[in-house]
Amino acid sequence: MESLETLETDFATFEILPGILIMRCRRGIKLGLDHIDQIQQVLDRMDVLTPGPVGWISDKVNSYSIDPLMVRPIQDSNPKIRSWCNVVYGREIADYKKLFEAVSVKNFGINSFNTLPPAIDWTYEYLGSLR
Repeated sequence: MESLETLETDFATFEILPGILIMRCRRGIKLGLDHIDQIQQVLDRMDVLTPGPVGWISDKVNSYSIDPLMVRPIQDSNPKIRSWCNVVYGREIADYKKLFEAVSVKNFGINSFNTLPPAIDWTYEYLGSLR
């Protein structure tokens, strides 16, 4: 799938595919509530580029952490976001899935993978099941 646009912030690169937002944070970042405003700007741009529900993929190509408490404010302020995937290369993925399920809203798809292609495939399948 070809990217529609790539956006840079001071903490991450965001790649926009049709219906999918892929976030790649810079090494050493602790992604938290102080990043919400910049994330909202990216999501506003995504609204312009792609209609319908959106799947979020956190592609952890660098070592960084995500405060799970930020997931809920993103979900609450952006009802188009309907799923979240973590791509965690060479790490235990089950713990990531459990952690995000614990803080997520109901009827929200959550999954974890060890590589990006199956995360993209799963996200498109999940979003397709919502229609």
